[in-house]
Amino acid sequence: MINAGFTRKGLVFANEQEKLNWIDKYLIGNDKAYGAHCYGHEEKPGKDFRGRGLIHLTHYETYKKCARETGLAIDSNPELLENDFSIAIETALWFWRDRKVGAIAERDFRFGEDAVVAVTRPINTGLEGLAERKKYKLDITSSFLRNFESECQ
Repeated sequence: MINAGFTRKGLVFANEQEKLNWIDKYLIGNDKAYGAHCYGHEEKPGKDFRGRGLIHLTHYETYKKCARETGLAIDSNPELLENDFSIAIETALWFWRDRKVGAIAERDFRFGEDAVVAVTRPINTGLEGLAERKKYKLDITSSFLRNFESECQ
């Protein structure tokens, strides 16, 4: 993402050290500048489209598609996902439906760790945080079985 920002801004460095110095001077410790650099878009200068909301919408194209399909102005005001809980819920529901996550989760043959991978893939194709999700699934399953009558195993 950081290199995409350099490309979008037309920044070229003579060497890696010059690039690191620029990052240190303009991005490190400046969350807003980092977000705009890495997750900005030429159609909406000054905005950043990093992960926000209950299910982190990321990248301008996702914000734009969600805005078009829900009628929510998140493509011009991405901060709404942080500041308006009802919008965070609506966009999470949109994302869940758009990526067909519910249908994946409800497939009869998906259990255990396979289910965690299958549900994670349309949300995070790189499967980042997969180990933690697997652990959370085990913890939640144990709690669910202790507190509710269920045939889940």
